[in-house]
Amino acid sequence: GDWLGVGPGAHGRLSLAGRRLATESARLPEAWLRRVEATGSGETTRLALTTAERLAELLLMGLRLVEGVPLARIEAEAGRPLEQALDRRALERLAAAGLVAVAAGRLVEGLQHMSPEYKYDESEDYSGSISTRCRVTSDLYSCND
Repeated sequence: GDWLGVGPGAHGRLSLAGRRLATESARLPEAWLRRVEATGSGETTRLALTTAERLAELLLMGLRLVEGVPLARIEAEAGRPLEQALDRRALERLAAAGLVAVAAGRLVEGLQHMSPEYKYDESEDYSGSISTRCRVTSDLYSCND
């Protein structure tokens, strides 16, 4: 969704005229205030995000949430089928490491799908771990919910 960045150092994302824009405001309060007094806005940057940037942002923000990101939303944001929108080999490596999974039509963070007896240990090497409930398949990675 959209959010306004208000105040010194604020960042925002806006959808205007069919484009997704990234905004930033002056970081230092004094500079922000001077800018507001001179121009009516503290905004210093307004850039249109590329498709790749929008997709990366969608994944970064969405994978923080338990519900993850709907595959249809990934395809819509990319403007192409999932197989063309994401790097399949990279996704398979992340899935094999237990970092992502596809569940109920969504790309989700994979650790939440680990078996119930699984306990996270920061000192352990998880590079090859994979959930007993999840497996790599020909259509990416799936979990038995």
